[in-house]
Amino acid sequence: MVGLPGTGKSGLAKFAGKELHAPVLDKDVIKSALVERGEEDWNRSGSLAYTILRDLAQHLLQQGFDVVVDSPGHYQRFQSDMARIADEEGSEMRLIECVCGDDTVRRERFERRKQGDKMSAQHDDLDKVLDEVERDDFLPEGLDALKVDTCVDREDAEEKVRAYLADKPKIADVGTLEPSTIKVENEEARAAAEGGG
Repeated sequence: MVGLPGTGKSGLAKFAGKELHAPVLDKDVIKSALVERGEEDWNRSGSLAYTILRDLAQHLLQQGFDVVVDSPGHYQRFQSDMARIADEEGSEMRLIECVCGDDTVRRERFERRKQGDKMSAQHDDLDKVLDEVERDDFLPEGLDALKVDTCVDREDAEEKVRAYLADKPKIADVGTLEPSTIKVENEEARAAAEGGG
């Protein structure tokens, strides 16, 4: 699952997990654990969470499980790593980009999350998220993907996901994927996010 916060990734990830009888790995759970245990640098905790998420997914694939990854997924390096790992483990990667074309619905979701089950690693200011992250950062690069608008019709979105998971995907040429295009202020955090330190 890839997409901006508030686009319904977690709900669709849980649905996909049930469809596949697969564990759902949530990046926010991992990042929240890091933050709550003293990792103060927001960018570094995010890049560490992606590294742990990638390694957990590979570990489960090696055991023969399908895996659903619930994260914004906007590190191009992360997307290409997941495609490479799926290929190495003899699995097929399915990429789903979640969008929400209704800004009012997205804001309502964001507000509900703030009042409900918000984790410590989740942003609580939608305007800040939109200012910091450009829309193109969340587009899958070089990979076949299903784009689903979760704000239109939930049942329709779930049916599209069900059909996409049942269909044979196109094989990505993982060697041609671009490196990360994530925008971070700190160059050290960028290097850590891209596996360089």
